[in-house]
Amino acid sequence: MAGISEGWWRQIVKGYRTVKGGVRISVDAPADTLAAMALAVGVTPAELRRIDRGDAAASLELLLQSTPDGWDGDLSAVPDDELIAELDRRLRDRLGETAPPQLRAVARRVDPADRSTFEGD
Repeated sequence: MAGISEGWWRQIVKGYRTVKGGVRISVDAPADTLAAMALAVGVTPAELRRIDRGDAAASLELLLQSTPDGWDGDLSAVPDDELIAELDRRLRDRLGETAPPQLRAVARRVDPADRSTFEGD
């Protein structure tokens, strides 16, 4: 999430990292890192300012200005089978077996108009 590792995220949240011998060393997130984390979880620039992280608030404001509503990336160069595999993975992760038959059909690359596709679903 936010382009950082889970371990680094946890260290930032805790405010320290543990080194050899159980010694704790203080960890302060760089402004850009904290801004990316804030964007990922919906923290506002005002909330960052309230905790005296105006530097991260400024970075977050820049991120918010450069992040359009919705994603408009170009996937035309990505092969169809890779896109379909990713959609399948996301559907299974999010919906599992509760996905409607039509969505499972799309994930399996079958014709949703063919009613026999849904037999047994």
